[in-house]
Amino acid sequence: MGKLLSLIIGEEEKPVQAIPLEHAALCANCETVFDVTGRACPVCCSEVYLNVGVALGDEETRSRVRDLVVAR
Repeated sequence: MGKLLSLIIGEEEKPVQAIPLEHAALCANCETVFDVTGRACPVCCSEVYLNVGVALGDEETRSRVRDLVVAR
C-alpha cells in the first residue's frame, strides 16, 4: 500500500520487500524467492535456482537477465 494511502486510512506502514523480475530467483532446494545478485540462496546456501525473469518474463526481461549474466 502506498505511503499516502496509509496516511489517509490511518494504517501503520510496513516495510515492503521488492525484487526486480530480472534479479528474482527461486531456490530449487528450499523454494525461497531471493535476489540472485548474491548467487546463492540466503536461506539454505544452495546455488541451484531458477531465474524467475527468464521463466516468466518477456523477451526484454530475458535480454536484461542475459546482460546481467554476461557482466559477471
